[in-house]
Amino acid sequence: MATGKIKIFFDEKGFGFIRGADGQEFFVHINNIPGRVAPEKGASVSFEIRPGKKGLEAYDVKITGRGDSSVGRPHKPAPKASAPGPRGSVQDAYSTGPRGDFPYEFIKRKPGKASMEAFHHRQEENRLDIAFDVTWSIETPTALQPCEDPAVSESAVGNKGENTGYNKRWLMIGGKPAISPFTVKGAVANAFANLLGGCFRVPDREEGHNKSLDASTYAYTGKWKRYRVSMNGKSLPGIIREINFETGYVKVQPVNEYYWDNQNLPLPLKPCETCHAHWNPIKHKNIIDRLSQQGANGLTEGPVIYYGPYSFGMNLSLKPGDMGKRHYHRFYSKRGGEIEGRVPLLSLAPEKDLLAKVSGGKYCKDDPKELKVQHMRHHLGKPWYEDLRSLKPGDWCYYTAFEDEKGALKIAAIGKNFQFKALFNHEDTVPEGNKPCTDPQNLCPRCALFGIAGKDEGKDTEAVGYAGRFKASTLIADIKLTETKVQGSIPAKESHPIKVQFSVWKDGERVVIRQLALPVMGPPKPSKRDMNGYFEETTGEIKGAKRYLHADMDFDKTLDALIRETDRKRDTEEGMPYAHQMRPVSALCREGVAFSGTIGAENCSNQEIAGLLAILDKRSAGHAFKLGLGKNIGLGSVSPRIDKLWVRRPGAEWQSVKVPATQDSRKELFAALKGLIPEAVEALKGIINDKTAHARLHDISQKASSLEYAKAGQFYWKDAKVETIP
Repeated sequence: MATGKIKIFFDEKGFGFIRGADGQEFFVHINNIPGRVAPEKGASVSFEIRPGKKGLEAYDVKITGRGDSSVGRPHKPAPKASAPGPRGSVQDAYSTGPRGDFPYEFIKRKPGKASMEAFHHRQEENRLDIAFDVTWSIETPTALQPCEDPAVSESAVGNKGENTGYNKRWLMIGGKPAISPFTVKGAVANAFANLLGGCFRVPDREEGHNKSLDASTYAYTGKWKRYRVSMNGKSLPGIIREINFETGYVKVQPVNEYYWDNQNLPLPLKPCETCHAHWNPIKHKNIIDRLSQQGANGLTEGPVIYYGPYSFGMNLSLKPGDMGKRHYHRFYSKRGGEIEGRVPLLSLAPEKDLLAKVSGGKYCKDDPKELKVQHMRHHLGKPWYEDLRSLKPGDWCYYTAFEDEKGALKIAAIGKNFQFKALFNHEDTVPEGNKPCTDPQNLCPRCALFGIAGKDEGKDTEAVGYAGRFKASTLIADIKLTETKVQGSIPAKESHPIKVQFSVWKDGERVVIRQLALPVMGPPKPSKRDMNGYFEETTGEIKGAKRYLHADMDFDKTLDALIRETDRKRDTEEGMPYAHQMRPVSALCREGVAFSGTIGAENCSNQEIAGLLAILDKRSAGHAFKLGLGKNIGLGSVSPRIDKLWVRRPGAEWQSVKVPATQDSRKELFAALKGLIPEAVEALKGIINDKTAHARLHDISQKASSLEYAKAGQFYWKDAKVETIP
């Protein structure tokens, strides 16, 4: 690896320059520094040199020595400029303004578990039974629709998989809209886990290949995922030294890769023979323009080893000239020492066994370049599969590697082609301290209060059931609605709009809930685990719990403007047909509607009560929930308020205190509660005054003017700049 020092680093812009030991300067981006730690000026670093968009760039940068003030600090992107015009205006949010904030961020949850200290059969000393009369108010239009009308088709246009959700309805109790106890419990439990700590529950069932899935359906809903790896510095070339098909153990010699783009070699070379090469870095490839028996060493010349003729594609079945590829021969040079690891045995299995447990996707289903390759036509539309059982020592491979707990690189997946399908188990990406709870005697703070699911018949889970100490009623709005039909339309992909009848629910003449076709939830995102998206770039672990931002949105103006703008779209900036048929039909409730009910918990500690107070009353710390569909465009913000608090101490009767809505400040809230639960109020103050803990609460006062995904493409995750709350 090369060494040098940070010449300058622009923290808010996320890039800088390294001055190498020989005086040469190299561009460095924050995404190429493990952990996204912004280095200080003068910090000593080691790094790999690779060709990039800015010429020669620094990759895999490691900070090895202190700079002017410290070793480094977490990178925080510069805040995006606000669009001109009034905050939240239609023009500001959806027309001429700059790109909005990325819709979500990640919350790292505190690790740690403990034995259960509170039970159902008795009230423990120094613990309280507690209940809250609450009101949840819709802040932005919200689509909560757990019910289905059996008399209505799922699709608004009658086509399977298109404009679905047409039969979905809000829960109604005596004609009044309501929020179910399951939704309430789920929202509170997730917020509680983000604040005080909790495990991550990920898919744990095996779901095999489904040939009938359409392009709009996510294929990897089970425990196994297969993400395409791209050659962006994380799918790396190597030579296999050892491979064991019974244990999954592999050892690889990392290499630098070079291409000779001519059918004939100027030297009589055999595989493994060494010669001298001069090459030109073009994008991410090193293209050799001269070969000789010997020569000087430099950044773009030196000794290389001949591997053999070039091949690529699934099972290396494509040759030079196929699909316009001009590479004919492959060379390499060793890069560092050998690395090892274990790959999932399933990735080494025969095709039939692999597809029984994970989706195989489809191979080049409509690529016109592939259709021109005669011997590849029989693969088109079939599952993407590489037979890795044919690999042996000395063979070329590509691999991905992540750091273990000691910082050592360990191989996690291998393939024959640089865009191979990297197989991994979602459960393996959960940090050790956040593994799903399965034992009531070893529970995270969230599961200790809210419970864990038991072993259901026919389901593969080791969990022992524990119901938890939290209970919630249905929250009901005090308005009775009448359903009517209105004429509407849904834009079609290649024809005139399709006429449909949407349902609306009215309180007199006022529309409270209405159906409409939401905008598509986002652009097609690259399914590449290595792009530093959902998973940590260095460890491969999940980044945290996804939390959508609050944003300005209203029922009558901003939402209507967004729908009209979406209806007019026919093509994206990339020229791909806009997928109107993928737009879900949803029933949205307008802002201002309030839902009331009761929430309670048994045997609570003061810290648990403090956590619930922070979550269940916006006056505590500005917290509000995000519920239902369309969270990525600003829908679903719901603010909570405590109207009355009930407390029972061991051996005593229930006591209560009202908290009038007119007491709208934190100080007044604390004053109202302190007489009944002084210790919990002090614990709540500690949470609010702790900046790290406060950041885990979902402060609705920190609204974005608009939300928008990054443009789809290779640099999706780099452009997204997703925040992670520690």
